[in-house]
Order: sequence, then structure tokens, then C-alpha cells
Amino acid sequence: MSFMIGVDTGGTFTDGFFTRNGDLRTVKVLTTPHDLTVCLADCLREGARQFGVSLQDMLAETDIVRYSTTVSVNTIIQRVGAKIGLLVTRGFKDSFYSPDVSKIEPIYSFVGKDMIDDVVEEIDARGKVVRPLDAEDLIAKMQRLIDLGARAIVVSLNYSDVNPAHEREIRAIIKEHSPSYFLGSIRVLLASDISDHPDAFYRTNAAVLNGYIHDAMVRYLYRSEDDLRANLYTRPLMVGHSHGGTARVAKTRAIDTYSSGPVLGVFGAELVGKLHGFSEVVAVDVGGTSLDIGIIRGGSHNYSLTPVIADLPVSVPMIVTESVGLGGCSIVKLNNAGGVQVGPRSAGASPGPACFNRGGTEATVTDADVVLGYIDPDNFLGGRVKLNKDKAVSTIKRRIADPLKISVEEAAHLIKETTEMRIHEEVVKFLKEKGVATDHLGDFALVAYGGGGPTRYAGFIGGLKFGKVLTSPYASTFCAFGFSTTDLIHRYSRYTRTTLFDGAKYLSDFKKINQTVKQLMD
Repeated sequence: MSFMIGVDTGGTFTDGFFTRNGDLRTVKVLTTPHDLTVCLADCLREGARQFGVSLQDMLAETDIVRYSTTVSVNTIIQRVGAKIGLLVTRGFKDSFYSPDVSKIEPIYSFVGKDMIDDVVEEIDARGKVVRPLDAEDLIAKMQRLIDLGARAIVVSLNYSDVNPAHEREIRAIIKEHSPSYFLGSIRVLLASDISDHPDAFYRTNAAVLNGYIHDAMVRYLYRSEDDLRANLYTRPLMVGHSHGGTARVAKTRAIDTYSSGPVLGVFGAELVGKLHGFSEVVAVDVGGTSLDIGIIRGGSHNYSLTPVIADLPVSVPMIVTESVGLGGCSIVKLNNAGGVQVGPRSAGASPGPACFNRGGTEATVTDADVVLGYIDPDNFLGGRVKLNKDKAVSTIKRRIADPLKISVEEAAHLIKETTEMRIHEEVVKFLKEKGVATDHLGDFALVAYGGGGPTRYAGFIGGLKFGKVLTSPYASTFCAFGFSTTDLIHRYSRYTRTTLFDGAKYLSDFKKINQTVKQLMD
């Protein structure tokens, strides 16, 4: 009589997929951005209610709770992460170790130029300390960043992949000189803890993005696990990772969760495609906050050792999906050309679209769907939430229809058509980037899901002749469903600098990896 639970928290909704001995239930509740532990608890309670048991009775009989989230994706898309400082090796403040400085501009979206400093130290390519760390110089730089409001300091030094000693020394010094009562303690995040990739530019990008989303993730993952234990769940909370598996909270870094929800949706799309005889699958997830696109080629996932996140190559292997700020709660505004712009900003769950009746004053895609009748305002979330159609009408009238001198219905159609045109463009762009000829898609199945996938696919596939277009009765909770198909995976990797014929060095690394695997099996 054991339960298995998968929960996926997005920017707008939190979805649950619950099974017990072949019996299943799906749950969808509003995400609570002020405290994500609340929507997790709401989802679990609703799942228990649907099975007719108490929350504690359900969790006491639960074998596994898997948890994924698009919070990191949405944080990066909307640029609402923590204010961080960055310390690099002296001489690399303006290049971040990249030989092509034209490629560094995207990093300034996540750490301001005034929040970057360099420290006096040097380690060579063999890991030898050439110049010791100047602690006095470091303390001055640290204090400047703290005074400017840094909530975390990211440290990425040259050649820390072969010798992280100076990075660790910096962490110890900062901890010593910024006690826990000062601003609630300054977090120090090291590039060498994220990756041992030999390209320092890739390591720096990964460390910066990890620091940027760190607060949004860490502040509630451990609390969520504590809340589960308080309600008689005795096993560890398993967190979805972007490589397609799950791991314990303690084994999870913030960047590991990047795109984990969308990635798990691709696993579900892969299964649906297989059931219909397709090993080539395009997965399109139209959610509340973002559009996420993934691909399966020959039954294999699109795995990258150095994926690109927000135009930055990073040294964190993951299954690649494309995320765009385009979803049901995307805010619609007028552009200079007299048309409408959809996204990337989202109204989220709070205040939400105007029709949510929670104080939202911006027009959104969902408001347009309510006006056009694609969403029944009396049966939203199974009737648990009543939408205010009058608010949707008045907001679209004020924000879009009146300035364009068109009717509310025409404005709503314009929003719908613009949204679907954007989705079409993003799908075509994604396929071309993956080397797929968009005029030869007969071997591919398109699987459309997310709350908006089934509603939108007829409008965005125009001209794209897929072999089959599929959706699911669980489309609105599809990523949580995909979660149920994944395994427990801990990823370990090791880069090595060696001469071409130094076979003994390779053998040594393999022995270390094999020993790690043996310990896990034991």
C-alpha cells in the first residue's frame, strides 16, 4: 500500500503526480513564491485528500518523494536572482579567463561590473603556488563587495581545477571576517566546488550562475525536507537534477536543479513517443511562466558536457532544453511597432493574471484565454479557483484594446496569435540549432504538454509536418508525471591534465572513480 509522489514546482503552478499500487491522482495548486514550502505542502495535502487519507498517514506509507522545480530557470529568465560579488585572479577582472572578451558580456546580467574584483595570488598550470594569497588585499576587496550589498561572494581563481587551495583559503578568511550575525552571514561559493573543468571561463560562468540562483533554491529545500519529516516521512527528499536523475538535498547544488522540471518532462515525452512507435521526439512544454523545448534523437537525450545557459557556456553536464519567458502568465504589453509583446516578464501566481483576482493589473495570455472562452472561469483547477472574467476583460481593454482602437475580443485574438507565433518561432529556431531539417519532420512525434500545450499546439505547428502530434490526459502535470520514470543518479566526473601517452595517470583516475562507485554500491 505504498505511495510514490512526484512534485514539480513552477513559477505559477505546483503539480503533483501520486501513485499507490497502480492507482494514480494528479494535483495542481498555485505556487506560493513568498515561501515555496507552502505550495509543496498544499500539493501534498491535496494529494492525500484525493486518496481519502491524512497527510501524515500518506507520508508514513510513502516510499519516495521526488521534487523538481523550474525556479532556477525562472530566476535566470526574469533576472531576479541574488546580488552577488565575484572574486577572480589579478589580471582577469575584465576577461574572466576568456581569450575572446566579446563573449563575456552576458555575465554582467548576473553580476554587476562594480561587484567584480580581483585578488593577488597565482597558481600555475601544474598546481604549484607561484604567489601566495595576499590576505590583506582580500579582506579589503571582500569588505567593498559586502558594503555594496553582496549577499554571496563567488570565488573563481585561475587553475583552481588543479589546486583549489587558494579558493578554500579565501572562503576561510571571509568566514572569519564576516561572522554569522553580520547580514545573516555571507555565503562563499567556490568554482572548484562546482567543477574541475580545465576551462576557467566555463568554471567562472557556472559558479556565477550557481551563486545567482543559490538563495532561491537553498532557502527552502532543507526546510521542505524538515517539513516532510515533521509529518512522518522517514526517507530523504529526492531532488530532480538537470542530468535526468535525482539525488538527495545534501548532494544537490543550486545549478544542478537548473531546468530539472523541463528535463523531467522530456523523460515523460520520451515514454509517450515510445508508446506510439517514435524514437525521435520533440517535447514542447507551455507552462505558466516559461516555454520549454527538448528533443530525443534515436531514443537518446540531448546531453551536453558544456551546455549554454543564458548565452554563457558552463561546465555542468546536463540534458539540454531551451527555456523562454513565454507562458500562460506572461505579461502582455504594447511595443513601438503597434503590436503586442508577450513576455518575458510573468505575473506568476502572485499577483497573477488580472482574472486571478489577486491584485494583478497587467494583461496576460491567460486573461486572453478567459476572454476567448478557452478557459472556463468557473472550473479553473477543477473548480477550486474561480476566475474573474470581468477583470480579464477590463484589463485587456485598458492595456491593449483601447490604445490600439480595437475590440477586447480582437485584442485577445491578437494576444493568442502573437503567443502561438512566438512558440512556432522558438520551436523552429531550436530544431535548426539541433541540426533538424524543419521540412522533414515525418520521423518525429511532437508531444505537447504543460497547462497550455494542448491549447496551443494547433496554433503553433503550422507548416511543421510532424509524423504525429501527441498530448496526454496528464498534460498539465506532465513534468511531475515524467518524474515517476526517473532513477536515482549521483553524477561524478573528473577532468585530467596529462600527456598523450601518460596511461598510468588515466588508470589512476579510473581507479578513483571505480572506488567511488563501489562505495555507493556498498
